[in-house]
Amino acid sequence: MATAAGSVERCPNPAIVPDDQFAYFFLGRYDEALAQAEDILRGTPDGHAALRIGAASAAFAGQNETAQRLVSHLRAVVPSFECRTL
Repeated sequence: MATAAGSVERCPNPAIVPDDQFAYFFLGRYDEALAQAEDILRGTPDGHAALRIGAASAAFAGQNETAQRLVSHLRAVVPSFECRTL
């Protein structure tokens, strides 16, 4: 969620991501969705939702190395994670 100053507020629950990432993703603006997810991950490195939307956004944006890095991190945080459930 953006503040008046334009920065992203940190969400205390790592499973919750502000809606901006999802909006950008579903609008096909994958680079912006990835940037928003990465900003969230700087404050909440193990945030499940940010890792998921970041990985999907990176993959759709053709940033395969970034997508693989985020999926690897997600698998470390959630060992039961499978790409088909992304």
